[in-house]
Amino acid sequence: MHNTAVGIYTKFLCHAWNSEPIGTLPNDNYVLYKLSGADTQAEWDTHKKAVLDKFKLKDGRYYHARLIAEREKQLENQERAKNAADSRWGKK
Repeated sequence: MHNTAVGIYTKFLCHAWNSEPIGTLPNDNYVLYKLSGADTQAEWDTHKKAVLDKFKLKDGRYYHARLIAEREKQLENQERAKNAADSRWGKK
C-alpha cells in the first residue's frame, strides 16, 4: 500500500473504533472521502480501492472483522476491571 493509503487506512481504523456499530464505516463515497483526509477527490479515488479492500461490505456498511474483535475484547476487559473495582470498594 502507498504511504497515503496507509494514512487513510489508519484514519479509517480510528474512526471505526468508536463507530456505531463498532468497527464499521458508512458506505457513502463522499463521507469516506471526507474521513480520509485526502486533499482532493482524485487523491481519494487513487487510494480508495486499496483501503476499502481491507474492509468487507455488508448490510450497507464496511466492516473490519479484526478491529471488531479487538474492540469487543477491550470493552470486555473494561467491564471486568470496573466490576473488580466496584467489588473491591463495596459498590453494587
